[in-house]
Amino acid sequence: MEPMSSKIQQISDSFKNFVANLNTERDKQSGGDYYLLQFTDQQWSDVYRTSWMARKVIDIPAKDATRKWREWEAEAAEIEPIEKEEKKFLLPQKVKLALQQSRLFGGAGIYFSIKNDDAALPLELNTVKKGDLEFITVFPKGVLTAGEIDQDPMSEYYGLPEYYEVSGTSEGSAKIHRTRLAIFNGNEILAPQQVVATNDGWGDSVLQSAYDAVRSADSTAMNIASLVYEAKVDILKVPDLADIMASERQRTLLEQRVVLSGQLKGNNGMMVIDKDEDYDQKTFHFNGLTDISIQTLQSVSGAADIPVTRFLGQSPAGLTSTGESDLKNYYDSVNSMQSLNMTPALHNLDEVLIRSALGNRPEDVSYEWASLWQMSDAEKSKISKETAETINALVDSQLFDESALGEAAANLLIEHSILPSFEYSEPDPADEEFETGNEAMDAMPKTLYVSRKVVNSRDLIDWARSQGIEQMLPANELHVTVLFSKTPVNWLEMGMDWSSDERGRLSILPGGPREIETFGDGANVLVFVDSGLTWRHQHMLEMGATSDYEEYTPHITITYGEIPSDITPYQGPIVLGPEIFSEIVPGAQDDIEEVKL
Repeated sequence: MEPMSSKIQQISDSFKNFVANLNTERDKQSGGDYYLLQFTDQQWSDVYRTSWMARKVIDIPAKDATRKWREWEAEAAEIEPIEKEEKKFLLPQKVKLALQQSRLFGGAGIYFSIKNDDAALPLELNTVKKGDLEFITVFPKGVLTAGEIDQDPMSEYYGLPEYYEVSGTSEGSAKIHRTRLAIFNGNEILAPQQVVATNDGWGDSVLQSAYDAVRSADSTAMNIASLVYEAKVDILKVPDLADIMASERQRTLLEQRVVLSGQLKGNNGMMVIDKDEDYDQKTFHFNGLTDISIQTLQSVSGAADIPVTRFLGQSPAGLTSTGESDLKNYYDSVNSMQSLNMTPALHNLDEVLIRSALGNRPEDVSYEWASLWQMSDAEKSKISKETAETINALVDSQLFDESALGEAAANLLIEHSILPSFEYSEPDPADEEFETGNEAMDAMPKTLYVSRKVVNSRDLIDWARSQGIEQMLPANELHVTVLFSKTPVNWLEMGMDWSSDERGRLSILPGGPREIETFGDGANVLVFVDSGLTWRHQHMLEMGATSDYEEYTPHITITYGEIPSDITPYQGPIVLGPEIFSEIVPGAQDDIEEVKL
């Protein structure tokens, strides 16, 4: 007796409609199955290099994720060395390149070399000292080969390579432990066994799922372009054409005849033909092609998860549509990529970077990815107004301790970039001027010195050296005075400067009227013009501040020593940092010593 299983057969059933061609061989949906097209890295490179849409799909998110970079949160003395280290190794540019390569090929890695350390061994962060970061290199997937994959389901590294190998070295290949690489994958493959079987531990190219949309849009654009050549077709009806084409001599004469007719038409705007010949024109109309083209571009935009506003650089159609909400959602998506993918990938590299820059690892050092969304002046004004009203309401409620409320208010002003450099000083209860109740925020008038540090001080130092100036103020002392009020004022009433960017910086464009002048105290200064600084100074005077001078002239003190008489004023850009609010300290400038160039 045969086993029952051998007699079991698979049975299928379906409906067919021969009138509508449903589920028949003529049904256009019968070929709608999904198949995975496996492209080589060379093929993906060809697509990227030949299709502007494919290039945008790859480049735009990578550029947006790195163009504003990140903002370090630490002491000022710690931030500067870290940012200098990032700039030294071109870290933002290399992260952007790694993102581009991972999105195109499915994976890339950033290798960070540590002096006198074996790359094949696990990273020991505690051994990294100041200056140990040697170089940073980006390896695409084709150069960086994943080693043995961890197949233990109970391991924290399940599905990940134990190590990577770099090909093309002087010794053939080099092994790098995974802890020494910042690994970026393209689109994630959710089944680990498929990653091992098809991608050697890497992800998919971002173009893998967007390929059909990109190809359709490219094909549509090329076909529409081809139709332009067919927009108007001349038709010349020749008697006995079949007989003429049978004779080579007659065919040659006909070709010469047609060419001559075209030349006569082009030169004279007329067509000269035989009385037995007939001439006509057929014109093609492009109605509807624009909608088709836009639809294919929107398909690419959707497949790439990039709004049309950003993808094409123009606002979408519609009387009231601006694309603002789409752009905000997209920026949120980029921020998610930064937080969920880039931050973990860069963890070990950042830890090495901090230790190499500072020599240790302070616990309070951290960073936030800079926001891509830029607020309008109206939005900034609204936030400033609402913040001030919130502070006043909290003061009026008398529910909080004045000292704690003052510190919280200062933090609120700094976080919202209303007074980015404001420093809160806890009031002394023994001070007779300190009061409680509704006057808590209004009873702290102080002298006010507002200044801005010169961010690009190195440019001014290079200029001074080229002009023969032998000594000048230190780079960290170069600044512009915005206000010097000996009359005590309420700092909160000074408001904020709306001409600054999102980091509180103010950029003065190159050129314009500039002079080198010597002031009464012997200071040699660079005098320039900027309406934003002048307006800001005047606004604070209107709010109760005072100045010892009738006219405000923006300037940067260069030196108090002797200078050549034929100096050409600095004409380059001037980048100023955020406003710094402080009290006037008599004689503070007397302690500043000039440095030799």
